[in-house]
Amino acid sequence: MLISAGNAHVVTALLIIVDQVSRSLAASQTPPSSPSDLHSGLRLHKLLHVEVNSHLSILGKVSDEPDSLTRTFLSPAHQKASKQIAAWMHEAGMHTWTDDVANVHGCIRGQNATAPALVIGSHYDTVKDAGQFDGALGILAGIAAVKALVIQTAMKAELLTNQQAESIAAGAASVLQLLNRADVDTLFSSPVEVVAFCDEEGLSFQTTLLGSRALAGSLLGPPNLLDSRNSDGLSVKQVLQQHGYNPAEDVVSNIALTPDQVKAYVEVHLEQGPVLEAADKPLGVVSAIAGQTRLSVSVTGTQGHAGTVPMAVRRDALAAAAEAINMIEQQCGGGGQLVGMIKTTPSGKQAAQSVWDPSLVCTVGAVSVWPGASNVIAGSTNFSVDIRQAHACPHKIKGCTGIIHISVCLFPNTERFKVGSLLANLSVCSLY
Repeated sequence: MLISAGNAHVVTALLIIVDQVSRSLAASQTPPSSPSDLHSGLRLHKLLHVEVNSHLSILGKVSDEPDSLTRTFLSPAHQKASKQIAAWMHEAGMHTWTDDVANVHGCIRGQNATAPALVIGSHYDTVKDAGQFDGALGILAGIAAVKALVIQTAMKAELLTNQQAESIAAGAASVLQLLNRADVDTLFSSPVEVVAFCDEEGLSFQTTLLGSRALAGSLLGPPNLLDSRNSDGLSVKQVLQQHGYNPAEDVVSNIALTPDQVKAYVEVHLEQGPVLEAADKPLGVVSAIAGQTRLSVSVTGTQGHAGTVPMAVRRDALAAAAEAINMIEQQCGGGGQLVGMIKTTPSGKQAAQSVWDPSLVCTVGAVSVWPGASNVIAGSTNFSVDIRQAHACPHKIKGCTGIIHISVCLFPNTERFKVGSLLANLSVCSLY
């Protein structure tokens, strides 16, 4: 279950997790507290509101850049965040370890340590100039929920006094300072694990979901994403080795959880969009997970002088890229195209609905131009394409390499840049 939350309703989302997890994992036969009991009390407020927001603020300052939040895979800030998250997991009473792709794990083993586990988590890398809730919220929510359940269950078992529980909630003591580990592991009937995924955004290697792919068993492909390379030409495998990890294929394959090892997966994530706010809804249960494709498009033209090359014979890579980008926008339903269909054709609304999947979103977020001078016709332009859709057709994206090359040609008396045919493969490969 994934829960999407607006800023003001994070605590509500956490309380849903606490209530549901307690019903699932309570080791004793004592009925769990009612939601109304869970929603009240200074202790839960401290754990699920004050502590989570404090930790979000702390983690939000762990950045590779001084004036904004950027935390890329295995950067100094990423490594510092990893250690801090592990420390918070330990304070909550969990066994902690970091696997060989840099995912951080925390676990309460439960009375039956081999039973299917409830897994809670999110990612601790960020995009460039990120918000502090992205990813971090799901991790810290999970830690707080586990900590709250440990305290609640330990009090029911008379292993903690009210005063000791208040001390843990206030941050004056950790769980393992007042409880021994063996007792903590018996508080739940089965395992609960919090995972901080190392890399979702793919900023360094343009390969998304490295951490969760390792847990799902799909990291080694094909294609094998350990072979993906960053702008310095280093592979994921090489960077992991440089930082002391062992990315041997047999080691990485052992990170994966099989379906019979997982009871459920729960994640709280900030919506990062306007839909819930526009609908005046505090929370939403995610109904689908979008597949994601990233493409790198290279457009090659002919570099020339801005003052002497006639317009009719130019092979301008930037102008061609602009047309390509506009076509991508239109194919994904942007640019007012669907509004126009609805207004101008008798059955426009029906036609628009037949071609438009609201889950399909396409973004060109990075463009580079060579030579990038105001008085020079661009000889080459590269741009990225990020495509996401909840209902992709696997047979239509078979053979997609992720790299598309376009040569700008002249077509007298027709289109100067035959972008439509040049992008036909892009449409088949990724959009539908």
